[in-house]
Amino acid sequence: MTYGVGTGPLRAGLLAVLLAGLLGARAFSEPRAPVPEAPSLVPVAANAWLDIPNPAVTLVANPGATATGSIRVTVRSNWPWRLVVSGIPAVVASTGPGGARVRLDTSRLLMSAGATRLTARAGGQLAAGGPTSGTAITITYRLSPRWSDDPGAFVAIQQYTLLLD
Repeated sequence: MTYGVGTGPLRAGLLAVLLAGLLGARAFSEPRAPVPEAPSLVPVAANAWLDIPNPAVTLVANPGATATGSIRVTVRSNWPWRLVVSGIPAVVASTGPGGARVRLDTSRLLMSAGATRLTARAGGQLAAGGPTSGTAITITYRLSPRWSDDPGAFVAIQQYTLLLD
């Protein structure tokens, strides 16, 4: 069977080629409408981390002498930060020799971090800094009991808080 121009499958094929050519020419000849710019929002959260691997400090002090002990903390933050420590009570109590109730005035318990010096009783800001992937801070405690202080094992608890500015 023979097909001539304008009939059968040849006609359909020519029509498809013609339409594809016309549509392609039209796509290249008309200017494209501008695409509006849309801002990309990629949130980065403030992140702060305080590591205190061994938070306990044991001080064994004799009257008239000074005992020191320290802990090391590490701060990581992608924002400016402050390390704050809570104060402790003015007097801590314990059980002394023979079961007697004894007290220690905490004004003689001092703490420091770098050039910052505080009484443990008052607490306050120990350190501050900018964004860091790891700033190590050594916090040193110093106790200087007097001969008039009662002997005993005293416990004081402080809370360390990392604040973002």
